[in-house]
Amino acid sequence: MSLVGSPFRALWIAAFLFYLSFQLLVPVVPLYGVRLGASDVQLGLLTGLFAGPAMLLRPVVGQLTDSLGRRPLILLGSAIFSAAPLGYAAVGGLAALLALRVLHGSGMGFGQTAASVAAADLAPIARRGEALGVFGLASTFGIMLGPYAGIELYERFGSTTTFLVAASLAAGSVAVATTLPETRPPSAHAARPLGMLSAAALYPSALYLAFFFGYGGVVSFLPLFAEREQLGNPGLFYTLFALAGVAVRPGAGRLADRLGRRVVVLPALVAAGLALALLAAGRSPVWLGAAALLYGIGFGAGSPALMAMTTDRVPLEERGRAMSLFQGSVGIGFLLGPVFGGLILAAASANTPFYIYGAVCLAFVPLCARAMRRVTETGRAHEVVGRPSWRAMKPLLANSAYRSALGASAIAFIVTAAPQTILPRYWTDVLHMSKASSGIPFFVEAAAGMLVIWHAGALSDRRGRKFVLAPALAAGVVASIGLGLFGGTIALVGWMSLLGFANGYSRPGPTAIVADVAAPEERAVAVAGYRIAGDIGALIGPVLAGVLAQYVGYGAAWIGVAACVAVVFFMTVASVETMPVREPA
Repeated sequence: MSLVGSPFRALWIAAFLFYLSFQLLVPVVPLYGVRLGASDVQLGLLTGLFAGPAMLLRPVVGQLTDSLGRRPLILLGSAIFSAAPLGYAAVGGLAALLALRVLHGSGMGFGQTAASVAAADLAPIARRGEALGVFGLASTFGIMLGPYAGIELYERFGSTTTFLVAASLAAGSVAVATTLPETRPPSAHAARPLGMLSAAALYPSALYLAFFFGYGGVVSFLPLFAEREQLGNPGLFYTLFALAGVAVRPGAGRLADRLGRRVVVLPALVAAGLALALLAAGRSPVWLGAAALLYGIGFGAGSPALMAMTTDRVPLEERGRAMSLFQGSVGIGFLLGPVFGGLILAAASANTPFYIYGAVCLAFVPLCARAMRRVTETGRAHEVVGRPSWRAMKPLLANSAYRSALGASAIAFIVTAAPQTILPRYWTDVLHMSKASSGIPFFVEAAAGMLVIWHAGALSDRRGRKFVLAPALAAGVVASIGLGLFGGTIALVGWMSLLGFANGYSRPGPTAIVADVAAPEERAVAVAGYRIAGDIGALIGPVLAGVLAQYVGYGAAWIGVAACVAVVFFMTVASVETMPVREPA
């Protein structure tokens, strides 16, 4: 059965136009609000009043999709998305604009939820994970194209034209959606639009996103912020961050098994939030170093506990999808963090985004504070007793697949840290691009990774961990060599996109391998070891890239990265496959 038959294709186009209409206005509405005299608080309301109705409506819409059908709600959501921008163009006051944001947000609650359910209905049973990954591309392309196009339209033609274009796109979505059949099964029960993305992994993934939403912004804005505030070499931040993570992970892993995941994750979120606030308030290199250490402690403690929580909550057959969702939250953070940070910078001081990122971490603390039971693979709650010993690492290290997962963890952070060290200066000093645009290569890399990570998880469940990981590492070698040998802005952006694809495909496999090879009593140690390998990569990456770039050259730095990736590629090729063998039905 075709994955992209006519109804599915029509649904995808309708969703793409829907998201493009929305993303077109993401950077424009705050600028329009400023023109109408909005204060900083009111600018926040412009976003909050959109998100609130969408969030509150989703549970109700989930029931309505079964009682009324998917198609009417898709049409309603797109119609609201077409009407709201027309209202923006007509109003001349801030109060009316805020009211229209509530209406606009309700369109997201209706349209997005119903379309997700319809996508699951239309997907072939054996390929639902893949189909929802393809369907997710509609929103990803909207994110990639909309904000840039919106700003261009706003600056060249003004707000009214921009709002009319957004309304027209949404009207196109309505027109395409009218061709959709009703997809509700005759005996529909409770709909679960996100079920194919491993619902059990949503909770820890949301908490993980809280960490990486801020980290994505730090990567993009810290170099310029440190230069402006004369905080010294921003590389110091990444070095101290990694060292703190290495120091706390072993104890945090043991503590998570002895006392529960919540006991570790909750203070980790608090530490990360306070660290970002400290970074925002910092006025000297000492403050920068203190913020890095506290941030590393929060990350080092929270990451293994959340990863272990994810493996606790999902059955064997969902591990790849669960890990792709979990790791996908990293890509979402890298994608959204810089976008929102850039929007904040347009109306606030240089340190304001870091305060916001810290507040996001702290806002997730109440969510984490609610009772969280550990869940076995069969779904029954249990308490973990006993103290894991680091002697458990010995048999794990004897496993070639676990060694390749450790190598892949280290490489992921080397490949992330190396560009952070050398790209901003190369972008401005060699390519003569503006400092304000220095986040473009990182955005492109993150967007490329987001395009494929959902497919990577489903593919690793269907074909095996090595089948996905080895080619991804090979692509990483090619991209790193390309970055080292071929100059120019277009070439750099192209190679960064290939590097993003490679990173996206390489993320789910290693974490799924760790879950495959570690027994429940070894899980905390296995996860902590995996994360320590990542910390070592984060420590080595900036040093390796910085030393090679300074003493040999920019190209040599990337060739060094390529050599590291190649080593892990050969380790992966020589390792055993760990994907669980499915029992015949």
